[in-house]
Amino acid sequence: MIKLNQINDTKREFEKSFAEGAFYNKQTQDDAHLKKIMEILPIRPGMKILDLGTGTGYLAFPLAKAYSDVTITGLD
Repeated sequence: MIKLNQINDTKREFEKSFAEGAFYNKQTQDDAHLKKIMEILPIRPGMKILDLGTGTGYLAFPLAKAYSDVTITGLD
């Protein structure tokens, strides 16, 4: 039988893993970096873009906002 402590420990570690991901995002994602990526992408009206490994949507959401005539799918 699983003890309540084991369940709580598992839950705590699961939640901690998400917090660590947020820390990673803060360290690797910034507006200047995003701007450079968006400037070099050859996006044209009607394109379909697949963002593999989209994670938090760091790139997918700004692209969708900037290009309403493009279909963007994020897959993590």
